[in-house]
Amino acid sequence: MLQQTPSINTLVSVLNEVGAYIYTKDLDGKYTYANSLVLELFKTNIDEIIGKDDYTFFDEDKIEELFENDRLVFNGNIIETEENLILKNTNQKRTYITVKKPLYDDSKDIIGMFGISTDITEQKNLENKILTQKYFLDTILDNVDAYIYMKDKNRVFRYVNSKVADLFELPAEKIIGKIDSEVIPLAVADSFWESDLEVLTSLEKVSLEEYFKNENIHRYYWSIKIPYTLDDSIPIVLGIATDITLLKEQEDELKEKDKILYHQAKISTMGEMIENIAHQWRQPLSLISTISTATKIKKEMNILEDVELLDNMENINNQAQYLSNTIEDFRNFFLTDNHNIKEVNIKNSVDKTITLIKDAYINSNIKFHLNIENDIYFKCNENLFIQALINILNNARDALNQIEKIDYDKFVFIDLIKEEENYYLKITDNGYGISNKNLEKIFEPYFTTKHRSQGTGIGLYMTYQIITKHIKSIIKVKNVEYKHNGLDYKGACFCIKLPTEIIKKTV
Repeated sequence: MLQQTPSINTLVSVLNEVGAYIYTKDLDGKYTYANSLVLELFKTNIDEIIGKDDYTFFDEDKIEELFENDRLVFNGNIIETEENLILKNTNQKRTYITVKKPLYDDSKDIIGMFGISTDITEQKNLENKILTQKYFLDTILDNVDAYIYMKDKNRVFRYVNSKVADLFELPAEKIIGKIDSEVIPLAVADSFWESDLEVLTSLEKVSLEEYFKNENIHRYYWSIKIPYTLDDSIPIVLGIATDITLLKEQEDELKEKDKILYHQAKISTMGEMIENIAHQWRQPLSLISTISTATKIKKEMNILEDVELLDNMENINNQAQYLSNTIEDFRNFFLTDNHNIKEVNIKNSVDKTITLIKDAYINSNIKFHLNIENDIYFKCNENLFIQALINILNNARDALNQIEKIDYDKFVFIDLIKEEENYYLKITDNGYGISNKNLEKIFEPYFTTKHRSQGTGIGLYMTYQIITKHIKSIIKVKNVEYKHNGLDYKGACFCIKLPTEIIKKTV
């Protein structure tokens, strides 16, 4: 049975369903064919496009690059390139991945060209947005008053910010890729490596004081070190250190106590935030890497279907949107003005707090139970209020992580309760409570029940300072016993009495 040749109408129908912009031109650069996507893009019909060149449809400022590509094809070349054009009818800038090949007649003479273009504008916009966010994060890391670095299991620096480069008196590019002992004195490198190795071995955060010394510099630092894994599956330690030399020299002066603690607390909070960013970015980054690698391999093997390509681009798009939204959440926290007093919706502030720490809670199998009205406001510095809540919730998470029962349901209640004329925000866990001997010391500076390397003892002290001095209110803690779902529990309850100038609004 003879195989039938598809009709022209059948081929046209197929080209209209491909999902790409397909067209042909003669040697004068004038269109001789365009599929339905091209017609839709130019907002025209086939009769109006035939015989027209690209001056009719694209802005002249961007068109010379397109003409140069066409000339290469008319000379017998096959090209695959990225083209950036501005549509005249909408003034929109669009980006395309384009493949162009010559068209030949029966005598093998070139009579024109055909092109297949895929619109990647949204993908490029997302890439640019991610680059902008990366630049923003790099700007934070280079300008924050902290020394930040990444070092792998072979003691090789993977990243240093500008503060570290200045400390080592070398450009960052002369440090990254080098072993620590190649850029700092061996004795100092070995002392730093002891705690770095502890992090890589235990896979737990470590906080400690460190001393840096060379011919010109003698400095003390408070360091927070966090385990992390890079995209290439290399385990690293992320170090964040703040210079406390001056504070060490003045530690006997009581008037400097609050300044010391507040500065350390801010660095500790940054460590928590970067740890949470790491948690939230790990899975989507891994997925993007997997999809892009698989797409490249299939493309090289010429087995990549257009439908699969579009599905992969959509998936990458969705993951990139998630990354963008995540960094926006942390950006808002980092950039808040510490002197900005405004009306704050209590439920919104609690939701923002949970957003910043949710992945750490998910990893610890801890659930939140919220009971907060949505129309209660009070005036405060929201950033400081969120920081106070983060410290309390981190304390609850640490207590719950000490519980070794496999089937134990861990949870934290956050309730806004009105008693007589006052509102109280209560945060209650089921972590068995705080020992009576420690209850009276819980808000004291440097007091911690954790190992020296795991806790600074300043989180709850700073919470107390924020609530009492900045919000001008009262915070108390006690052990409570209660029932939940018919079961008896015991835990710690932190109770914040909110200012009397509460504002109740109708949402």
